[in-house]
Amino acid sequence: MHRSKRMMPGLAAAALAAGAGLAAVVGVAGPAQAASCHLDFARPSTKVYRILVSCTGGTPGTVSLYAEDFPFDQFIANYLPGQLVDQGTLDEDDSPFNREDEIYAKVAVREPDGDFVSVRTNTVSRNF
Repeated sequence: MHRSKRMMPGLAAAALAAGAGLAAVVGVAGPAQAASCHLDFARPSTKVYRILVSCTGGTPGTVSLYAEDFPFDQFIANYLPGQLVDQGTLDEDDSPFNREDEIYAKVAVREPDGDFVSVRTNTVSRNF
């Protein structure tokens, strides 16, 4: 007896729908880990600081430094992780009533899928 390998039209449609449903479930199995970054500064000499950025969920790229000042944050400049920054650039609060500097970064992070996202870091508070 010869058996045909053709599926019945209704069975083929059901198999296709089941496969699509399974793919949809696998695709939403869980959200991807969101990228997060941590900012810090090392002081290799008395006049400069090295920008230290560590990220999870992606690779850090451009680091845009900001001074956190109410009511508007001030853009300082764009750097790369590990780049040296002059102490005077980070010393942005010189008023007699507020001498501590608050610096944070927005980091361009390349996620594993190749997309870039902007991630805001923690705020580093110290006297630069």
